[in-house]
Amino acid sequence: MQFVAPELQEEQVPCRFIQLSRDGMTVDSLYRSGTPAESEEALRGWLQYHIHEIEQQIADAKQLKLA
Repeated sequence: MQFVAPELQEEQVPCRFIQLSRDGMTVDSLYRSGTPAESEEALRGWLQYHIHEIEQQIADAKQLKLA
């Protein structure tokens, strides 16, 4: 739910409103107008970005612990 805007968290399927790009593309907009390949590419990019962010946070926390 942390990736869903607060005003959209009460939607029936809130995960469809996760913003995948800066231009406002969401999972919902991909379902409506994107091809399966476009959806896969956008979701892959979003996941890779967030995985990298989490890995960086873990590495930073480990560095602080060692200091």
